Formats: sequence, structure tokens, C-alpha cells
Amino acid sequence: MFALKSKKSYVRIFATIISVIASVCALVSFPSLDKTSSNYQTHLIEKKGQSVHASIPVNQWRKETVKWSPYTMKDCPMLSKPWSLEKFEQRGRKALEYTWTPIEQELRNWESLLDEIIVKWENKTFAFIGDSNTEAQFTSFVCLLHVKYGTSLRPTKDKYSSQYDSNGISMVFLRSDRLVEKVNCRSSCNKYQFKRVQYSLCLSSCKQKNLVSDRVSSNIISFMNVNKPDVLIINTGAHYTRGKHGTEHLALQLFETAVNAIIEWLTRIDWNIAVFWRLSHINLYSHGDWNTFGNCSADRPGTVVKNIHPILYERTNIQNKYVTKKFRALRDKSFKAVISVLDAYTPSYDRPDAMCGKIGTRNVWDCTHFCAPGVTDTWNILLLSLLKYDLFL
Repeated sequence: MFALKSKKSYVRIFATIISVIASVCALVSFPSLDKTSSNYQTHLIEKKGQSVHASIPVNQWRKETVKWSPYTMKDCPMLSKPWSLEKFEQRGRKALEYTWTPIEQELRNWESLLDEIIVKWENKTFAFIGDSNTEAQFTSFVCLLHVKYGTSLRPTKDKYSSQYDSNGISMVFLRSDRLVEKVNCRSSCNKYQFKRVQYSLCLSSCKQKNLVSDRVSSNIISFMNVNKPDVLIINTGAHYTRGKHGTEHLALQLFETAVNAIIEWLTRIDWNIAVFWRLSHINLYSHGDWNTFGNCSADRPGTVVKNIHPILYERTNIQNKYVTKKFRALRDKSFKAVISVLDAYTPSYDRPDAMCGKIGTRNVWDCTHFCAPGVTDTWNILLLSLLKYDLFL
């Protein structure tokens, strides 16, 4: 009887390990690196699991008796943004009753996972570049290390950047919503400078569409050259919408322009770096959007996003598929950067209940940002799980 139970236990453990590897290591396509110029162990970096766009299993969030709550507002003073759980206490704490089962063990043992990362990535720099959701992920990352080891804040010259150090790890963030430079409308319309009406119309159209160029933002290039990070988490997408660019078609065109520019720039980086493009999660509004009285009033996981907001669903899937396809095309090429995706989409697509929710007494909902602690920390546990692998010799 004992032997039978032991056998079943081993089977369950083995199944759990396979599940974690398949879910956590959803790496799309790492390039083959030139062994004469790179210190990466390429044989340890392989495509694992299914495509991030395979059908998503149901019921991956499970209600637990013991909540997973790695830190609180009091534990983590850098949580000063709208996503702090303290501002949405009742809603946020209820959301913590659920655990994402593919990495349940990693979530429960996140402190041990951090200990492994500290050893493997000592004296390394982690950089986060992107919009407010990337900033939320950065803050979550800092909080996890702060609660475990403590942190020190470093002053930065750029008001859009932040830097913390913790137990041999440096963490830096740069706010950059679209990642590329905006089009200079005056220069773009210069051909009409002697035709007043046409020039005025051109300027108006250019400004309304918020056009972007194919040049990586100069502050990103400067930020990277100064910090020389060993790990980069980068994302854009939420700011490429019809609300900001006029039409979904134009927004997608501009998004593709930005992605292509970033990928081209990444392939030219001249130091060894592991790059993770965080796939976009869906802003989980229903019955509207952020500026049209949408809400996320759900009180538990589970929602058919495709039905409640098909436009957001379609936009996010198109963007994520485009990024995945572009990264897959790099598979057999040699670069200093090892480029993959961090699948934040899968653990986020059905959690409207974990979004910040209604802001104060106003009839305005924040269904763009997750409460912290919460789903955003799951993204970082995924990241830490990937980084357990020896990427360096």
C-alpha cells in the first residue's frame, strides 16, 4: 500500500514538473548564437512547450484555502501607483484567493526561487522598458526582492526612469509607451510649406494620427548604453489603439513599425543579453472601453473576452501573433541578444476580477492595470522560472 502511494506521488510530481516546463518555458524561438563570440550555452535554450497561441486550457486559476500574498503595501513602500492593493483592498484581496496552477509550486516557493536567481544572476542588471503595465511589472519585481532582501533606491537623472539595487541585483526601469520616436509633423509636412491650406491640413492630420517613425527612441538607446543590462523585459502595444491613432488598421501599421524597429535594434546589441518581449495582456473592459464607460465588475476568474470585447480581443491577438512570428524568423540567425517572449497573456486573459476596478466614487473603472500583489507577480514568477536555466557559461 505504501509503495503504491509512493508511486502515485512520484507520478504526480513528474506530471507537475512537465506542466511547469510546458507552461513556464513557452519560449518562441531563440536564435542560434555564434559560439566564437557569445558566452551563452545555446544547448540550454530551446523551444519548450506549445505555441503561445495554442488553445488555452480552461480553469487554470484555482481557488485556494490559503491566499497567495507575497507582500503588502506596508512591506513594499515603492507601491505608490494606482495598482496598489491598498487602494482596492476588498477587491484585491479577493482576487488573491486564486492561484495559477501551472506554476503553483513556484508561486508558493517564490522565496526559494529568488535565492536561486540571486546565485545565478549575481551582479547582473535587469532592465524593464515600456508603458505603465511594464512599470507595474517592474514594481512587482522590485517588491519581491525588497521583501526578501531589502532594496536601496538610486537617484536617476531621467524623471522617466527608476533604479533599485538588491543583494547584488540591479533593477532599472524606463517609461516609453511607444518605444520609437514620433514623427516630426512639421518636417513631414514641409513639402506643403508654401501652400498654406494644404500645410495646415497636413499638420492637423499628422497630429491627430500620432504617427510614429521607425527610429528607436533616443532615450531608450541612451538608457541601454548607460546600464548595459544582462536581462531586458520590453513591451509595447497598449498605446497602439484606434483611440490614439484613429483606426485599428493604422494603429496596427504603426505597431508593426515599432516592433520591426525594436527587433532590428536588438539584433545589433553588442553585448550578451537575454531579451524577453512581454506579450500584451487584454485590457479587460466590458460594455465599453476606458473612455466609454467600460467596466470590469467580475468578482471571480473566468470570462469570454472574445464575446465581451471582440475588438480588444482581436487587437491583442493580432499584436501578439505578429511579435511571435517576427521572433520565430530570428531562429537560425546569430546575435548577441537571445530573444524570446514572456507569455503574460495566458495567465491574464480571464482575470477581470483582479483588475484595479472602480476608481474612488467616480463612475470610472481601471480595467487596464492589475492590483498588486496579484497577476502581475505571476508574470515575474514566470520570468524567474525561465531564468533558473544557465544562460551563461
